[in-house]
Amino acid sequence: MPIFGDSASILRPGKGTLAETPFSALLNAVAVTRRTCALELSQPPLEKRIYFENGAPVACTSNVANEAFAKYLVDKEVLSEAKAHELLALSANKRVKLEQLLVQKEVLTAIQLQRHLQANLGRKLLDCFRWVGARWRLVGAGESSEVPQHTNPAQIIYTGVCTALPAEAVKAGLPFPPEQRFALVHQPPHSPSELKLAVRDEFLVMALQRRPTVDETIEATGMIRDDVLRRIYALAALEMLDLAERVSETPPPPAVVQAPALAPVAAVPPGIPVAVTTKAAVHVPEDESVGRAQRRRRAIGRGALAATVLFAVVGAVLALRPQPPPRVASPSAPVAPVARPTRPFVKPPPLPPPPSLPEKGSPAPRRPRGLELSASGLRLALPEAGDGPENAALTKGAKLLAAADAEEALRQFTKVAAAAPSEPEAWYGQALALYGLHRDEEALGALGHLFEASAAHPMGHLLAGFLELRAKQGEKARGHFQEYLKAEPAAPYAAEVGSIVAQVGK
Repeated sequence: MPIFGDSASILRPGKGTLAETPFSALLNAVAVTRRTCALELSQPPLEKRIYFENGAPVACTSNVANEAFAKYLVDKEVLSEAKAHELLALSANKRVKLEQLLVQKEVLTAIQLQRHLQANLGRKLLDCFRWVGARWRLVGAGESSEVPQHTNPAQIIYTGVCTALPAEAVKAGLPFPPEQRFALVHQPPHSPSELKLAVRDEFLVMALQRRPTVDETIEATGMIRDDVLRRIYALAALEMLDLAERVSETPPPPAVVQAPALAPVAAVPPGIPVAVTTKAAVHVPEDESVGRAQRRRRAIGRGALAATVLFAVVGAVLALRPQPPPRVASPSAPVAPVARPTRPFVKPPPLPPPPSLPEKGSPAPRRPRGLELSASGLRLALPEAGDGPENAALTKGAKLLAAADAEEALRQFTKVAAAAPSEPEAWYGQALALYGLHRDEEALGALGHLFEASAAHPMGHLLAGFLELRAKQGEKARGHFQEYLKAEPAAPYAAEVGSIVAQVGK
């Protein structure tokens, strides 16, 4: 049985408290069983209702004021406070959803709206990990007033445990002695490819393959204890990790599918003789087989006789009909050929060239990257606008990056960099946009211009370190990470970057 119990036993009561059944285990149970239902959370005076389709969260409604979509857009600087109030009033008067108005008024494109809706849903779900004292209840699916979104429940569980779950709840969920060993499950319900892991998280997964204790995992990865416990907790909630004594050291052999056994041939009832020769002859009573065959032959004979008589009558009638006299052509009057109208030949227009096909082996277009560098919350900051004449252009480019419109942001920052080559934020914004478009080499080139304008730009060194790490340039990546730590020794990501430096240095 998994550490937090099997999915069926978790959902069987239908209600309970998150102190007894952690939200991560509850979310995983719904995902594994592929339920279509709704989950109600109550922590008076706050309430939430999460809607699931085939195990994946698709919507979440709540009475939390900060989780309203308009408030989210204001926080992301997509709307101002005045504009948000104006659109909300218009939505109430016209009885049209705010999402429709945002597209109609060209505040957001349909793609940008979809991304913001998904981000707001993720924020609502991550907040549920903090409700450790709430009560829960499973109810019928019903219909949500929000636009349904597609989410990855495994990624939500991993990110929620690593970033939002209180430390006391993490320790309470793993009440094991220091010598307890953990092991990865051979055939988990979730594929590892469902998780987007940071570099140090991948190191941790590799370390868990050696069935270590918590202390041995800390020593192998260089991570702090709280980070290691959170990731062990998350993998256990996803049923991807269990106690070592419950997991065999060798994976089980693949299951062999047995072909269904053939049904036995029914025995011949007694009293009916069976002759076994080269051609089996089964003798059955005369009145059932012979009588039926005789009736069939008689019916065929009567049909053939009727057809013969019918053809004879039709032939006689046709013979008695008067025939028209034959036509004799006059030898002196030759038959003139029938004249047909001729049309001048017109050359048809040339066919249009066929559409060009993509070259063989060309990669399919990929979705733009976001600003997140890891699932644990490590995120690149947007470019900062100063007091110069480029302030408005930099602000516009930062908003485009926040809306995941990397193509337009790249054009904006390129214009600023051409007008003001000494502006470091223009080169940083250009590098961010190129990184989002998977153009890593060009992003490194833009970062080179950035370091010429500002050699100690912390976020620039952080991005350069990850790009060099992806290019397997360990020494260069280590140098950039050290420059980031030198510029921001007390940054929120200093511990994570420090552990990456330790891993790269090995």
